[in-house]
Amino acid sequence: MDKQITSMDFEIVAMENFHVCGLSVRLSSSQNNNFTIIRNHWQRFNNELRSRRIAGRKNWKKFSITYQKDDGYFYMAAIPETPTQTGFEKLHISKGHFAQFQHTGSMELIKATIYNIYKEIIPNSDIIIDKERKVLHYEYYDHRFRWNSSNSIIDIFVPIESNQ
Repeated sequence: MDKQITSMDFEIVAMENFHVCGLSVRLSSSQNNNFTIIRNHWQRFNNELRSRRIAGRKNWKKFSITYQKDDGYFYMAAIPETPTQTGFEKLHISKGHFAQFQHTGSMELIKATIYNIYKEIIPNSDIIIDKERKVLHYEYYDHRFRWNSSNSIIDIFVPIESNQ
């Protein structure tokens, strides 16, 4: 069994504006259902990248953004926006301060990492989440990501109030 090695350490980082493009899906109120929704959504998104001949580029970067819109929560699988990508939704991530966490382990354990961030780490720290944020958090995937590997690394960014 893969063991969760999620670091409880975090750092506060200042991020500049950036834009992504990708596909979004509405989330449910069930974390178990959301895991299935998200897994299927990534398969759809990666198939779309392959059909557009975008997949497999060197030094690849992908994002997942959990955000609030109107009366619901959405999940976007995305890549950095470039002028050549068309037909994807676009999302702007505003500059600001973020608490950066790191998930180490398989994807099946990320639900526990997110839970620990919001229910254990943040409440027991001096972090003040930005209450005006539309983006709840985003995950950053690069060459360190390996789907089911215990050595896989994903960076998780939570928007915080800028006076921290």
